[in-house]
Amino acid sequence: MGVGITVTSDMADVAYFIGNGLALTDVEKDNSYLNDVMRAAFGEAEEMFNQEAIALGRAGAISHMFEWGTVGINRHKTNMRPNPNSDVARLWETVFEGSGVHRSLSYYYRPSVAVVPKPTTRETGMSQSDISMLEDHVFWNKAQVFEEGWQVHISPVNSKFLILPFYKGVIPAHAKPSDVKRGYTMTRKTVTLRPGNNVAGNFTNFWLQFWEGRGNEHVQRSIIEQIERDYMYSMQSDAPPQITMPQTFERMIRERMRRLRYNAKRRARRAAERMRRLDNK
Repeated sequence: MGVGITVTSDMADVAYFIGNGLALTDVEKDNSYLNDVMRAAFGEAEEMFNQEAIALGRAGAISHMFEWGTVGINRHKTNMRPNPNSDVARLWETVFEGSGVHRSLSYYYRPSVAVVPKPTTRETGMSQSDISMLEDHVFWNKAQVFEEGWQVHISPVNSKFLILPFYKGVIPAHAKPSDVKRGYTMTRKTVTLRPGNNVAGNFTNFWLQFWEGRGNEHVQRSIIEQIERDYMYSMQSDAPPQITMPQTFERMIRERMRRLRYNAKRRARRAAERMRRLDNK
């Protein structure tokens, strides 16, 4: 799921830099060569994007797009502690599709699999005994809920009451003195919340600005420079053009994309199965 844009390389620019119409024709016809060059360029740009995303996550603007417990971003204690550079930490996947010089980019949300961190005494004033009674749960679609600003309705499922902690001293006007003292309130009613009220749309805006701007520019510049190197060498030596990047790097990119898609689909199936089990209770 995500927003689609088109990233294209202007082959007229390539022809200008190469200065040879025959080389341009060769490039357009050699789909295998083009695919390798474009995937390599996208891989470089994606790494740039991921590093900028980590910086924004640490600033709090898009921390919801990272898994609970991610080092330096979501610091609260949970059952996972992923490195922000790892695939596990990111709750999105950018997809690079198409053929020839015309490609499309989109992103979809990946399910969260970490246990939601429990409130702390320092944040809420709740006692450790009360905190220990709270059950573990997984907020599997938290990235999408926060990013798209969904309104959610929470009702008691396996108990008679909902426990609502008072985080960071934000106490509702109707709170009882006894509730304030213990750090939370209890209710039998369905509670309506909008968890992403302060961050909704931040990731989408950042994603679009990057890939329509500096990410797109990097991809196109990298493609032109690579083709220029390969075909200038070809015209000078009559040798067949070769991609200058190591083949091991290309295989790494292919394997990484295959593995990410497989793992994301597997996590999504597991999350869907958990939700079905909850619905059947």
